[in-house]
Amino acid sequence: MVLVGLVARVLYILIAHTYCFSAATGPPGKMANLAHSLASGRGFSSPFGGDTGPSAWTAPLYPWLISLAFRAFGIFSTGAALTMLLFNSVFAAAHQLDRYRIARRVFTESVAVWSGWVWAVLPYSIYWSVSWIWETSLSAFLLSLLFLLTLEMEADNRLSSWFSYGLLWGLVGLTNTSTIAWLPFSGCWLAYQLHRRGKRFLVPVVFSAVVFWAVLTPWLVRNYSEFGKLIFVRGDLGVGAPQRQQSAGRWRVDYGLPPRQQWRSLCAIQAHGRAAFDAEQARLPENGSVKIRRRF
Repeated sequence: MVLVGLVARVLYILIAHTYCFSAATGPPGKMANLAHSLASGRGFSSPFGGDTGPSAWTAPLYPWLISLAFRAFGIFSTGAALTMLLFNSVFAAAHQLDRYRIARRVFTESVAVWSGWVWAVLPYSIYWSVSWIWETSLSAFLLSLLFLLTLEMEADNRLSSWFSYGLLWGLVGLTNTSTIAWLPFSGCWLAYQLHRRGKRFLVPVVFSAVVFWAVLTPWLVRNYSEFGKLIFVRGDLGVGAPQRQQSAGRWRVDYGLPPRQQWRSLCAIQAHGRAAFDAEQARLPENGSVKIRRRF
């Protein structure tokens, strides 16, 4: 099942030639631009191209992985694109095993088998891993693995298990920060399961939380050092806001249009930095048109 899913994805990559980097990343290639900056020695910066300075546009793990492929095979090279698409495909295929084990534990063997095979051959599940260099497949695998571990640890108060649990949550936070929204629920559920069984729960929970924050702290310190304020892993609210209306003498930021396609926005970022630009965008009204502020 896992092997079939992996082979299907690899065959699609080779037949559809999605390993051509421009096709694989698609516009605007923000992950790839961050990786370009990392591979070029400019640090985690310039997600929209050009040289716009330090950024916290997304979590750092996946752009760093792309930068390793850039260093090994060349920046924006076919080899780097093929490597990352194969990387995505491996984790997309491995995700099938997590789904199977979760379904077998919660439902039945029959449901587990069907769940695994549907994920293996469903075109929509194949698409994201073979055509887009993004953290989608890795995030799905890590989140499903955490879900499985949460189910399996309901009676486990060993510190070694809770160390792995906190470490994995830290890696998830550095991959796709939005998935941390599930952390309080999973942690509280595990603590309750230990409590109802009469086992110690406070020490394992606190220990795991310390491990989780230890993983995140270096990146949080980096963000504070670069931007002078606390940014929890990523901070792209301003640029990712819903589209703004445009009229004479006014401007907009579209959800799907990066500032590099709007020269006035790009100039503002270059002049004042991403932190100031994002803060300005976040203050703009949700409806109606808005002016370029004089300082930009």
